[in-house]
Amino acid sequence: MKFDIDKNIEYLGSKNLLSQVLLNILSNAKDALKTNDAGNRVVRLSLSKIDNKYICLKIKDNAGGIPENIMNKIFESYFTTKDDSNGTGIGLYMSVNILQKHFQGFLFFQNEFDEEDGLGACFVIKIPIRHSDI
Repeated sequence: MKFDIDKNIEYLGSKNLLSQVLLNILSNAKDALKTNDAGNRVVRLSLSKIDNKYICLKIKDNAGGIPENIMNKIFESYFTTKDDSNGTGIGLYMSVNILQKHFQGFLFFQNEFDEEDGLGACFVIKIPIRHSDI
């Protein structure tokens, strides 16, 4: 794991719910790295602000990316690429719903290539910053 974290970022919300979202994405990255047998397995996690309006958390692996023929299905309930015993197909679906309902946030992805790590899936969590007058 490699980290690029802005340690000055704080958010208001449930640690448990956000942890569940992160666990779902990291678990999928781990499974993809195992399945695709990437040589130098890497997961990068970065945390930053966008225009002082959003918190942006990116989780990128180097497992080869998500095949084009399933890209439009990965957030559907009960869609899985795993064996019946290893996946239920509700992790990403649940993550999207948690972020929308409890954080007014978004989850999206794109395949990304970079020279250092190669091709991989990059999941982006975007949560509005809530300013407090307290």
